[in-house]
Amino acid sequence: MLGTIPFSNRRYVGNDIGQIAHPTQSPASISGIAPALSAASAEWPLRILLCMLLILYSGAWIYPAQEGFGGAENIQLTKPGGAPFNYLTWVCLLMAIGRELSQFSSERVTASLKPMGALATVGFIAALVGFDPMSSFRLYFLWVVMLIAAATLGAGLSESAAVRSLLIGCMLIVGASVLMALVFPNIGMQADRDARVWRGVFAGKNGFGWFGSIALVIAVGLYGAECRRLAICLILGSAICVLASGSKGALVVALSGVGYRLLLPRLARRVSAPLAFVILVLTFIFSAIASQVLMPIVLEALGRDPSLTGRTDIWAMYLESMLRSPWIGSGPGAFTGLSPFTVILAARLASLGGILTPHNMYLGALGDSGVIGLFIYVSTLGYLVFVAPLIYQSRTGFTSAGIGFLMMIVGIVETHEIFNAGIGGYCLVLTYSMAVNQAGRAHSGRIAECGGIDAATDSNRI
Repeated sequence: MLGTIPFSNRRYVGNDIGQIAHPTQSPASISGIAPALSAASAEWPLRILLCMLLILYSGAWIYPAQEGFGGAENIQLTKPGGAPFNYLTWVCLLMAIGRELSQFSSERVTASLKPMGALATVGFIAALVGFDPMSSFRLYFLWVVMLIAAATLGAGLSESAAVRSLLIGCMLIVGASVLMALVFPNIGMQADRDARVWRGVFAGKNGFGWFGSIALVIAVGLYGAECRRLAICLILGSAICVLASGSKGALVVALSGVGYRLLLPRLARRVSAPLAFVILVLTFIFSAIASQVLMPIVLEALGRDPSLTGRTDIWAMYLESMLRSPWIGSGPGAFTGLSPFTVILAARLASLGGILTPHNMYLGALGDSGVIGLFIYVSTLGYLVFVAPLIYQSRTGFTSAGIGFLMMIVGIVETHEIFNAGIGGYCLVLTYSMAVNQAGRAHSGRIAECGGIDAATDSNRI
């Protein structure tokens, strides 16, 4: 037993924070090898599932060649062979959730999802009273499943296994995109006005650039001794993807997210929590204003529309329609997907292409869940970006905040994810769950260590 061994003969092993110390010269250490190997082998199904969900929520697949630029007729809806993969992923996910609930009840999952409680409640109410409850509840249900999936994997995997799996999954998608663009350019590239840009294994260049931005923040944020080479390869690959996508917005938000991730640990450890919070909020405000002021200048210098590629016209028209139901909105998906509202608005904005969303995350939240939902949505993201990293000061906690910062910045000009499942929300909740459970394991480890020390002290007294 741990309590019968002198404290001087104990040492810490492993990479996970909070791993319980065990003696190096003891039969107990030998007998502990089998449970450790068993735990590691039990993690492999979860590691594979993490990568499968990364593919599912990122939308990465081999899509048919795209002809032309923009327009609703060029929206990629065909995903050859995608249905069997989706069903297999759902089955594996249900098994993983069942395993987690049978072994640990719902305690670890709910601890990771506490910040999302208010947002989930307002989304449920908005779906109930929205324009089409059945469609809204379907979208809402898939979003909730994504949250539970991310929280389950963050709780079920050790930190080192989760980090390595997330980096490997991102690297596989980035590598496949580079290969597709170089070897099969008719599929991996698309027309962009007078040039051709990469889209990799994504439906379009914007989704490709968005994934590259998230992968870059993840690679920089999770860089560590146990996966240094893998992280460096992902940094280089994701940077190439962001640049090759031709998306200036993706480049701006990627730099913002990486900068914020690098700022967090230095700020959190050198100043008090209240001052750090104020500085972080001011950093976001400055970044948001800078993107609005500098982006039109850059676009005009490049010969592009200085009105953020027509987005100001899109915002005005969508806002006018949203104000017909201002308080609780029209339900999830009403203004952030294909619906009777967006079909009419897209027809009016046909000259700008297939505009089926307001191209602004905050307007999307307003349209889907009203003023109340917008306030809760911004408050939830604000907690995850500005408060949580000061509580969970670890590389996973800082990386989660970096991803959230990325979402808040890109939300000014894009409508990626609100009540719909997507790669940003998946990675945000996954890394946050990893940080929460890492802190929980560290706390349990300290309690166990103190108990062992007390037992050893009592034994020596006897």
